[in-house]
Amino acid sequence: MAKKRTVTKTASAGGNKTRTVTRAKKDGTTKVKSKTKSGNTVTRRKVTVGPKKTTRKDVFFEPIGDNRYGSKALMGEKKTTTKSVKGKEVVKNRKAKKGEVKKTKSKINGTQTTTSRTAIVTGKEYAGPRGIYAPKYTNVDGGRPVKSGFHPYKKFQRETTTTTTPAKRTTVKTKIKKRGRR
Repeated sequence: MAKKRTVTKTASAGGNKTRTVTRAKKDGTTKVKSKTKSGNTVTRRKVTVGPKKTTRKDVFFEPIGDNRYGSKALMGEKKTTTKSVKGKEVVKNRKAKKGEVKKTKSKINGTQTTTSRTAIVTGKEYAGPRGIYAPKYTNVDGGRPVKSGFHPYKKFQRETTTTTTPAKRTTVKTKIKKRGRR
């Protein structure tokens, strides 16, 4: 059935309660309505999320470091997925005082982009000195390692790092006006 409606209720240890209603539409989009109560703040969010599309997929093989410390490389794939997000969010502070922000309205309209990089460190075991002189393994997220050596126990462990860029939002804050003469 295309118009499937799912209701989820979650409560955190801090006492925050969230109620989310998702509805799948025939055109592949999903309508999401959520309401979160957190102390004196109530957040209402209503968005339409488009289907997830894979826009780019790259397979890579990158040599690491110096062959004197054992030949090694990163191999894996990098995938970029996008989905359109359009809607609005209202955050209301129920106990706001004069001069404080009572409501924050956000208009969401843009594309959410997720880039995931799954990599495995592969290569020959390090044959140099052990102990404190042994180099550290290379991070699969492409970050700068301490030394570009290679530990054999990391050899066949596939790791994934994910980066998400949220959709563009325009925010307007409403303050409680001070009454009386100025």
